[in-house]
Amino acid sequence: MQTIALIPDGISRSLYIKECSGTMNVQEQTLVNELNKTLRNKLSKKAGEESGQETGEFPITEPPAQRQDEYDLVSGESQEKEVIRLLLLYGNSEIIFEHVNEDKEIENISVRISDFILQDILNDEIKFENVSCQKIFDEFVALQHRNEIPDKDFFLYHPDHEISSFSIDVTMTPYELSGNWEKNQITVNHESERLKNSVVSAVLAFKAKKIERMLEEVQRKIKETTDEAEQMILLDQLIKLKQTSMMINDQLGRIIIR
Repeated sequence: MQTIALIPDGISRSLYIKECSGTMNVQEQTLVNELNKTLRNKLSKKAGEESGQETGEFPITEPPAQRQDEYDLVSGESQEKEVIRLLLLYGNSEIIFEHVNEDKEIENISVRISDFILQDILNDEIKFENVSCQKIFDEFVALQHRNEIPDKDFFLYHPDHEISSFSIDVTMTPYELSGNWEKNQITVNHESERLKNSVVSAVLAFKAKKIERMLEEVQRKIKETTDEAEQMILLDQLIKLKQTSMMINDQLGRIIIR
């Protein structure tokens, strides 16, 4: 674990973890837990050296060693974590979008990933259910308003141990892709090469889950109310939400099958 912890690139570390798991016949989550211990201790030691004070180790809360979560469209928390993971690892990177100008010519516009994710989610006024995810998102927004661009180290060395610990976990945990993603050759190995698709699909999946929850809530209210006027209002909301859901999932489907 000491050797793997020296590897600066998170994706490369994940690949080494996967390889060690197969070679040693040890569950990946067990190795991830040990690696996160090592990284926390290194961060604590470095923070102490920079401040000239001794610091205790970061508090460690470990999940049980088990098969890691699949990255799919089922778990709302996994989608929230994926958005934050991309913000932390690639927030300062840029992706290219095509734009048709007034002369009907296609222009390439470069957009910083953190700007794209923050503005897209803020425009839709969506909140994270995971407290740590919301904390990190809010801090990104506050720093953006001050024209400051944080990198992942800002959060890995964050004075709030909840944020630093969560940041280490979310950037280190190797997500296992669901069967549909593997079938379409979307793998962690190629994430840096497919960065635009990864970012856009993560945001769309995040929104799709939120819309799904809203649909369930409206349907519940329709069943419970006996007021016809309220039922008509709720049915109108239901139709609009279903249209939005179809549009988001259609966009997400086009990205996945490319």
